[in-house]
Amino acid sequence: MRVRGRLASAGRIARGANRTGQSLQQPWLAQDQLAQRLAVSDLDWSAVDVDARFPAIWARRDNYLAQLSNLQRSIAHGDFSVGNLHTDEAGVIALDWATLGSSPVGFDLAHLALSTQAESLLPVYLDGLNGQFDADHVERGYRTAVCLVGASRAHWMATRSKALPPTYADFIAGHQL
Repeated sequence: MRVRGRLASAGRIARGANRTGQSLQQPWLAQDQLAQRLAVSDLDWSAVDVDARFPAIWARRDNYLAQLSNLQRSIAHGDFSVGNLHTDEAGVIALDWATLGSSPVGFDLAHLALSTQAESLLPVYLDGLNGQFDADHVERGYRTAVCLVGASRAHWMATRSKALPPTYADFIAGHQL
């Protein structure tokens, strides 16, 4: 997906996050997916050879989760990544809605950024929100999710002997608050 497509996708997910008139506390919506996943994830960092910044981020996960719990929430795809986007002449279609739910605002943007390592998505996302969410909440949700999800993905890749993209560690570490 080209950069223009990534930017358009960031704007679209922002408009989608902005369009919820219903309560986000619906029984059919996933809730607090990241917190639930981290609660059952006991990652053994001593068993993998990764950049030292990843275990350091993971060690602060409780602090990161506490920050997320205080942020505004929005409707979220839950796995908004390049692999779940189909583009054709008609536009972009998001696939695999199995993890649709409520998440801190910026959560879906973090997933898109992790799959693209594109730095320029946040301004477009904020623009698409049209001021409906506090920009500080959006940025903190985005940055925190990039760090937590990025660190856990680094562990997953390392346990499977998969090489990390060359700039992945710097990308994740650059999003720490």
